[in-house]
Amino acid sequence: MPTIDELIEEHGEETVRKAFWLQEKIYEEGIEGVDFSEAAESRMKQQGPLLVKKAIEDNLTRSV
Repeated sequence: MPTIDELIEEHGEETVRKAFWLQEKIYEEGIEGVDFSEAAESRMKQQGPLLVKKAIEDNLTRSV
């Protein structure tokens, strides 16, 4: 694991300061997750019936 001095040498002091600031902010306040459930639900309402219909048709027309 690199030392802070090595990080500063490689990335610059300002970048290292920002990285530690961000780390502390996330530690203190957490980070809000991305909510994909609304988009996923909307997409399934649009595509779900077609997918179910196709699965049923595929099952019915499968050769025995």
